[in-house]
Order: sequence, then structure tokens, then C-alpha cells
Amino acid sequence: MTRRSTEAARQRALTDSHSPAFLRVKGPDVNLPQFQQAFSCPAGSPMVAPAANRCEVW
Repeated sequence: MTRRSTEAARQRALTDSHSPAFLRVKGPDVNLPQFQQAFSCPAGSPMVAPAANRCEVW
């Protein structure tokens, strides 16, 4: 990432009411153990959040 694109991303994070696209798509899925099981994602892959870092509501 160039300095200019890094600064642009930072500015969007501060001013845009929407989360970045990669978080809208991947964010919810990486927190679901069911997703990991359904798609056979190995532990440590980018699509699996470590248990200690998962966001759990219930």
C-alpha cells in the first residue's frame, strides 16, 4: 500500500459511516465456528478468528 492510499484509507475510516468492504464480507464469517466447520477452514487461516479474539454475542 502506498502512503497516499494508506492515508486515504485512514481518512475513509474516520469519515465514512460504512465499514470497509473487506470487513463487511469477512468480518461476520470469521467469528462463526459453524463457518469454519462448513468450509473446512484450518485453524490459523485468515477466515478463522482465534477463539480468544472472536466476537460472541450469546
